[in-house]
Amino acid sequence: MIDPATGTVVATIPLGGGPEQAVADGKGTIFNNLEGSNETIAIDTRTLKVKSRWPVAPGGGPVSVAMDRVHRRLFIGCRDPKVFLVMDADNGKIIGGPFPIGEGVDTTVFDPELGVVACSTREGTIHIFHEDSPDKFSAVETVKTEYGAKTMGFDQKTHRLFVDTSDFDPPPPATRPEVINLSIDFDGTLQWNRATVDRATMQSYISQEATKHPQPEVHIAVDKFSKYETVAQTLADLQHRGLKKIGFVNNDFF
Repeated sequence: MIDPATGTVVATIPLGGGPEQAVADGKGTIFNNLEGSNETIAIDTRTLKVKSRWPVAPGGGPVSVAMDRVHRRLFIGCRDPKVFLVMDADNGKIIGGPFPIGEGVDTTVFDPELGVVACSTREGTIHIFHEDSPDKFSAVETVKTEYGAKTMGFDQKTHRLFVDTSDFDPPPPATRPEVINLSIDFDGTLQWNRATVDRATMQSYISQEATKHPQPEVHIAVDKFSKYETVAQTLADLQHRGLKKIGFVNNDFF
């Protein structure tokens, strides 16, 4: 906490998680979203302590927040799952929602004159809700904007919303994953991309490949006279070390 008159730090408050957006009620309490712990906290600005912690379930990953200070309602935008919620600012009870919204919510604003709440998302949508009463809320419409337009401003005099974004390059073309050719000979000999390896070496290779993104595909060729135990053991090595894209390129063994 910083004293605006002197610019000095007067207190450091442990929050118990990474803070996102916050809103003040004008009466000595700041409400702050903690995205990682899926909760909203209430901070007493007089004692400089967290006085309440409230889970946002059935929401998660709370980011944006606005407030109806008259009726003591918090409007919370969540990223995982992607929902809009209304919370009672006095007891943390969820009283509105969950309403589905787009991906990457970043801003929530409240127009007290019209009783309208708006949430903007990275997906390129603004979700409009109406406060029918302090305990009843309804979805009005979804306005399509542009991808990336998640940051939003609000002009209370004109009731206009402003969002900004940028021109994004098209996503790069999909690339085919790497292919590893693994063969099992009739006598149990293993070949990794045509190089003979023992089981320990193969296990080391598997562990390395499992860390790649995207993971490679493993194409297995099995001699029809191979022992079942060797094949089962090799499959177990692949799966237990985290490789998931595994397939057989011949059916002679089966």
